[in-house]
Amino acid sequence: MQPFRSSRLRRGFTLIELLVVIAIISILIGLLLPAVQKVREAAAKMQCQSQMHNLAIAVVNTANEKPLPPMYGQYKSQLSFNVFYWLLPALDSEPVYSDYDTSKPNLLTAYPYIGAKIKVLSCPSDTFYPPGDVVSVSVDYALTSYAANYQVFGDPTKYNGTTDFGMQGSRKFSSGFRDGLSTTILFAEKAAHCNGSALTPNQGDAYNIWAYPTPNTSAAYTPINHRYMPMFAYGNPDPNIWPTNPYYTPGESVIPGVVGPGSKFQVRGTFEFQNCNFNRAQTPHAGSIIVVLADGSVKPVDSEVSPNTCTPACTPADPQGNQGYKIGDDW
Repeated sequence: MQPFRSSRLRRGFTLIELLVVIAIISILIGLLLPAVQKVREAAAKMQCQSQMHNLAIAVVNTANEKPLPPMYGQYKSQLSFNVFYWLLPALDSEPVYSDYDTSKPNLLTAYPYIGAKIKVLSCPSDTFYPPGDVVSVSVDYALTSYAANYQVFGDPTKYNGTTDFGMQGSRKFSSGFRDGLSTTILFAEKAAHCNGSALTPNQGDAYNIWAYPTPNTSAAYTPINHRYMPMFAYGNPDPNIWPTNPYYTPGESVIPGVVGPGSKFQVRGTFEFQNCNFNRAQTPHAGSIIVVLADGSVKPVDSEVSPNTCTPACTPADPQGNQGYKIGDDW
């Protein structure tokens, strides 16, 4: 007796069925990829926010009852250094802080710290130039994804454009923030590499260098090129001067600094490599920028915030009186 055989024949997928399966898989991948990218960006943003929280703790611990470190100048020694350098011990980077020897004749061997890649100063979302990488601007400098508020760490009243660029600030937490600690920005995000083609058609790109400029025994007479300074809100805070803001950089007199409503930060999606303005803070995140406030807190500021609100947020004290700037309701 012959074994029973099914009348149904075994067969594989038809071409149409195979195409349908491939289409379904493609759709699922298309739906999953944005979700994965959002999760990665959220994780990167959290890491960036955590690192900026470390900056907040570092500046509070460093200054305490003393003046804040200068934007660039003398603080704990007769040599002048950048604000980020003065914060290194509080950022768990004591070896980098101590890594200089003025007895050596060569700048790169005397100050190898200027090329040090500081992880806490690099936001993982900053992809316009690999954050933390080294770029050659006369010497090899390391880049950062953050910047300091010139209005806080500098001294705009001392600027004269020839011998003093107002970098030696001496503000104190206890008395230097008439506009309020919780509404004044100390640090903000800023692109490590910024193409300033719209501002400097013949002078190349701008780089956000955490250790710029090179150390000097005199803060006042060091030429400061603000295309490389890790700062924002560079200029005179007096509203009467905003239209003709005279805060220029040496050798590039056509590029004034930016302060006031025009200094509002740029958010990814509204700027990319070609129209990045190095005078302003930028965030690699969509929707908001992360800032450190003078009360030690870290805050995301929505991209829809008014430019007029950004003005008092960057200004620790009203230059025209003791009443202070009024922060906007959208803060």
